[in-house]
Amino acid sequence: MRYQIRDQYPGALAKLLMVTKWNKHEDVAQGSVTFSALPTEGGDDQKVARSRADLVLFSQMIFLLQSWPELPVLNALELLDFNFPDPHVSRFTVNSLKKLT
Repeated sequence: MRYQIRDQYPGALAKLLMVTKWNKHEDVAQGSVTFSALPTEGGDDQKVARSRADLVLFSQMIFLLQSWPELPVLNALELLDFNFPDPHVSRFTVNSLKKLT
């Protein structure tokens, strides 16, 4: 479904990115988290599974972002929100806004 949104509704990127937990600053600050960094012993199995699912979704969204078409200015401005602190999103946004110069 993400690829259909990319192809048919590219202006909806901000809404699609909202499903990714960009507000997990400890994950975002590292750029990406490796599976080895996740707790595996003595931790709650459900929490670990949720963390791994978040990591997979985060990685998929970064991959998808790399193939996303350039956004119109108004849609790109949505991505400057503090909800998207990831450097990949920032780089994509800046590239979309470069056409203003």
